[in-house]
Amino acid sequence: MSENLLQKVRTGGMSESGYGITTLETMKAEKLGNYTVLFVGPWTPEKIREVGEFCRREKKRFVMDEMVNRLTGELTGSYEPISKEVLDILSEYQDVLDGSLLMCEYGGLMFYWPQSTVAGSKTLPPPANDIAEAAANTEKQMREALDYAKRMGLKAPFFCIEACGVASSFIYRAGIDRVDLEVIYTPELERGFSAVKGASIAFGKKFFGVDMAMVWYGGNQHDELWEKRWKTSLFHAFLRGADPIYAEHGLMDYKALGKNFNTDHPEVKRFRKAVAEIAGYADAHPRPAGFPEAAVAIIHGRFDGFAGAGQTHLWGQRTDERFRVGDAEKSWELFERLYRRRSWENRERFGDTDFSGNPPLGQADIIPFDAPDELFARYKALIFLGRNCMDRNLYGKLIRYVANGGQLLMAAAHLSSSVSPEGNFEPFNDGDWSELFGVKLKNRNYSKIPYGIKFKDEPPCRWRFPLWSCNCDPKYTDGGFMSGDFELCGAKTLAVASDRFVDLQWRDDMSPVLFANSLGSGCAVLLNSIEYPGASGVKELYGFLLESCCQSIDVYPKLEASDRLRYAVYNSGSERKVYILNTEEHLTQSAYLHLSAEEKEVITLAPGEMYEKTLKGNDHAMV
Repeated sequence: MSENLLQKVRTGGMSESGYGITTLETMKAEKLGNYTVLFVGPWTPEKIREVGEFCRREKKRFVMDEMVNRLTGELTGSYEPISKEVLDILSEYQDVLDGSLLMCEYGGLMFYWPQSTVAGSKTLPPPANDIAEAAANTEKQMREALDYAKRMGLKAPFFCIEACGVASSFIYRAGIDRVDLEVIYTPELERGFSAVKGASIAFGKKFFGVDMAMVWYGGNQHDELWEKRWKTSLFHAFLRGADPIYAEHGLMDYKALGKNFNTDHPEVKRFRKAVAEIAGYADAHPRPAGFPEAAVAIIHGRFDGFAGAGQTHLWGQRTDERFRVGDAEKSWELFERLYRRRSWENRERFGDTDFSGNPPLGQADIIPFDAPDELFARYKALIFLGRNCMDRNLYGKLIRYVANGGQLLMAAAHLSSSVSPEGNFEPFNDGDWSELFGVKLKNRNYSKIPYGIKFKDEPPCRWRFPLWSCNCDPKYTDGGFMSGDFELCGAKTLAVASDRFVDLQWRDDMSPVLFANSLGSGCAVLLNSIEYPGASGVKELYGFLLESCCQSIDVYPKLEASDRLRYAVYNSGSERKVYILNTEEHLTQSAYLHLSAEEKEVITLAPGEMYEKTLKGNDHAMV
């Protein structure tokens, strides 16, 4: 593997102004890495100069403290006015200055912080009439913050630490230079990594970092599970493609959630020991440049204003009940199914091997709707979750993607062109979707399927369905969902509505529920639901379709394992590198690593172990 295709991942932690240069000295003495983020200011000119001198001498890099108040959009009191001396010192140490923090947790301010937190803020978006206007307002607020920072002389590039990765595309679109995911240890973890990675690629960024917020969000019972969770999260960030990886707090003390431990407390030392482990691993194991591969992408739709983290309203419109989150936003919960192994008794598992528990190649990216065609083309399959407002540009991109061999999964709801926050269904192009999906909407008379569905056929893209004949129990009897009356214009009906065991035979009057259309060398699959996949009657069916799509994608290497293992594949020229992490705290895990359809090997990982394997040549290229 060529050295120029490898890079050492940067590691470290935040430096709080109260400790001055002591944090960096501790990092050097205990080998905690080469990267620090200045925080909890103010940082005086004298302290900044000390940091600059230390970093230059010891070949480390630093990021300047956040100097703009998030709620006022103006310089914080401790930095107002910014002295010329501060700016001159930062310029003097530009060779070791990585950039400046700006408007961190912008997604919280705009999307998910509660009303009580943001009340009185000068940086909130104004009231909006619809989701298009609201989306423009939130991006405008960040652009104004960037313009202000530049006028004040703050040093670019500008980095935003964001707890919800799904907000990354909005932040990048407004002009921020790098998003660092704040890891807060929730079920949204994989979604956050997927979104910040996908947005970083879409906007041409070479790196995204992670701010490991273990002290405030990783629990506060300092037992073995706490310690193992901390260490595993650091190696998980490495596997997921982060660079740099740094501890938010905790290097010098632990003062949160009722605890007050000083620098020499055993728990603080144990915290630093885990940072030393990831720093040592990163130094000894250069990672291939770039991001890990992925074969599946979830599209973050046009005007989708959902970020997560308990968000109640869209686009910062917290006092307008029309913008309250609903079924469209609930469909993002289906993302977690990509990282869960299907249960043994699941009767819809097919084949000789079950590869569920991780998406193909271990990754499923979340990419914005306006990503370039070249990025769409990287993926074997595109799947829509969340809200979408269809327009001709996006529709054309999807046609080109499928025609060139891609697989596409959507619900009819994703083809609405409505910008109403209530989600009124307005079919794009008056319901003529013949070019992409091979169907046309006959009228605007929508009806609810009566009970459940029966699968009649499978799509040409090899998705596996339970084809149990027309005489069987209907499946997905979850209360039904609203569907349209469509005319077939080249599509094939894959599933129909049914309210009985005995249908005797497939009849023309059985309402179509699922369509597949061959276009070029690809295939587009459409669920006939004008309700979003988060609706109770649609969710399980759409989740099954999502899983069927992923399981059909024939790419190697594949991991046959428990969902407590996570893996990633990196491409480095003619060679590839596989990383596998055992996230179990005390249990050894065995798995099959399938290198091809004919070749597999058994691997056994100790608790918390990271396994690494280099695949030589093109024998194991993605197919």
